[in-house]
Amino acid sequence: MSENNDVKDCLRALAEAVRQGAGPSVQQRLLVRFRERRDNQRRRKYLAGIAASLMVAAGLYLAVFQHQKAIQGVLHNEDNQTSGFITLPYAQSGVPLEQPVIVRVDIPVSELGMMGVRVTPSRVKERVRADLLIGQDGVARAVRVVE
Repeated sequence: MSENNDVKDCLRALAEAVRQGAGPSVQQRLLVRFRERRDNQRRRKYLAGIAASLMVAAGLYLAVFQHQKAIQGVLHNEDNQTSGFITLPYAQSGVPLEQPVIVRVDIPVSELGMMGVRVTPSRVKERVRADLLIGQDGVARAVRVVE
């Protein structure tokens, strides 16, 4: 252990004897390089954040667009009797769908909007015929527009 201390003491004495410092030009170049590196890191972080935001926005746009396209297909399908049901947003239930009942009702188009079905504003005052898929717990699970 004392050998380590002797070596450290000798190195300290040598460093004090040969005091040299970087000149102002070296210090200036070093500061410029550090600032460039810091700025590049900031730029990369900002660009990564922008890219992530764009990806999320594109995903949300595609999801909404696909949902609207599916709903419009249901509303404008000539043979809605054979089209499938659209699951209602609140229909997730712990009760299994063992004995479903289909109930045909006439409802305002605005009610379809509350069920998660997108409708065009010109049709809001109309009434449409729809089939509701009701589970044994009495909760509507899905809707199908029938024209």
